[in-house]
Amino acid sequence: MQRYWLEFEQAADLRPDTALGFGVGVTAWTVSHGLRMIEWYFGSPLPSVARVAENVDVSLLALPAWDCGVPVWPGIWRPAPNLWLRSENDWPD
Repeated sequence: MQRYWLEFEQAADLRPDTALGFGVGVTAWTVSHGLRMIEWYFGSPLPSVARVAENVDVSLLALPAWDCGVPVWPGIWRPAPNLWLRSENDWPD
């Protein structure tokens, strides 16, 4: 699995301080797998992806600790639902 950082196009109704407006961190098998998790969690349709960083170094993101899960666990780690959706079986395929 790899860590990905995804940023989305800023739609008129997407505030920059929301999770999708700031960026989403996900650990997944592929980018498309990560996008399926994000879509499942936030609902669809997602805004267009503006940027993807693979194998991201989380320490360089300057994220507040209270808003970050565990990047080595599968799932979305920023925001932090992987703190309570811990098993790979909790996430969509």
